[in-house]
Amino acid sequence: MTLTTERAVWVTTGQAAELLGVSRSTMVRMLDAGRLPSDQPNKHRRVRLDDLLAYKESRHRGVMDALAASRGETERIGLGGETPEAWEDALRHVRQAATGPVG
Repeated sequence: MTLTTERAVWVTTGQAAELLGVSRSTMVRMLDAGRLPSDQPNKHRRVRLDDLLAYKESRHRGVMDALAASRGETERIGLGGETPEAWEDALRHVRQAATGPVG
C-alpha cells in the first residue's frame, strides 16, 4: 500500500526494504538508528519515497567513490589490470610476497 499526501509519497517499511535490497528487519534497524527519517502516524512506520531515493543515490555514490579510490590505489602500487587473469596474477603476487609461494 502506498499513501500519497499533498506532495509526499509514503511507502511501507517492507516496500522501502525491497527498494534498497535489504530485509525488512534491516530496514527497521536502519530507521531505528536514524539513517533514514520515518513517520509513524499510527501503529505502522512509513518512509517518504523522496528520502528513500535520496538515501539510495547517496549510498550508490559512496560505493562508486570507494571503488574508484580502490582502483586508483591498486594502480598506484602496480597491481591489477583490465582482465580477471591480470587480477589473479596480481593477487598471486601479493600472496607470495606475504606468505611464500602459493600452489
